[in-house]
Amino acid sequence: MAFKTAAIINFLLAIGHLMCLPWLEVVFRIYGIDTVMNKIANISPALPYIITVIIALCFALCGIYAISACGKVRKMPFLKVGIYVIIAVFLFRAVVGTADIVCHSAYTFTKISSVAVALVIGVLSLYGMVYQYCPRTND
Repeated sequence: MAFKTAAIINFLLAIGHLMCLPWLEVVFRIYGIDTVMNKIANISPALPYIITVIIALCFALCGIYAISACGKVRKMPFLKVGIYVIIAVFLFRAVVGTADIVCHSAYTFTKISSVAVALVIGVLSLYGMVYQYCPRTND
């Protein structure tokens, strides 16, 4: 159940990123990354769109690994390593995001929700790994 929930959240994030493509400038402003993305757009106007699509594909891949871990699709290559990397990335994102919020007193909904979602995916994936791959005793 944990992997399924993590997969659903990842797929929703992937779809959400793709749905934002027509309004990227607005979304970048909302998330406070418009300055950085404008600098990237100066290199090539297509780059912010390409980056957003790549991020969406990464979320989709995380979702595929999660449903593969619970046996709903064929086993992905390096499944355990992939799940451990996913856990590490999402928990790292949650820790770094929390530190950023606290250090800069930036308690905005967008920042807190981004950290919360990363934490939820990381914890769900960790729970799924522990539940599925760690031996249990019936004491």
